[in-house]
Amino acid sequence: MSLLVVVAVALVMLFVVRAYQDHRPYVASADEAAKQDMRTVTALNAFIEANGGLPRWRDYDEPQGTSLTAPYRTLHHTSVCDNTGLLGFSSSVAGQRNDVTLLSTSKITPRAVLDNAERAWSKYDVKRGGDNRGLNTWTQVSFSGGRTGPTFYVNYYGDDPDAKVNIIILAASVCKAL
Repeated sequence: MSLLVVVAVALVMLFVVRAYQDHRPYVASADEAAKQDMRTVTALNAFIEANGGLPRWRDYDEPQGTSLTAPYRTLHHTSVCDNTGLLGFSSSVAGQRNDVTLLSTSKITPRAVLDNAERAWSKYDVKRGGDNRGLNTWTQVSFSGGRTGPTFYVNYYGDDPDAKVNIIILAASVCKAL
């Protein structure tokens, strides 16, 4: 009986230690990150084409109302990849990733965008993940290429997939060392 208690306590301690260990994202080499950046750009351009083409989208950093005039060739922003701790909070910087943010130039239905995105991105082994519909006023649907592939986030205000709204897309490549 006491052996059973010792084993149970050891298992609980093991789970606690594992839970407190940081989640570290995949960090790619410079060469691998460059390849994945190109994969992200290709998948992003496929998404744009499937969802109304260049006039339907603009880069977040471009002047208001200016539609895209050419397909993306690079991801021109960088953001930080964080390690996350037990409660999901950032605990330290793991590296950086290249990304770009798109905004729709007119209101469109999320259902159409998500269905088109699913078809476009499935060709690049990017699969639809979870969404937080109904949990807050902004809905975010993620599409993931796994640890080593691009990640896309489709954001829109509200939770009605058939209401015409503006859509925000974040396209992010893999994390690379600083």
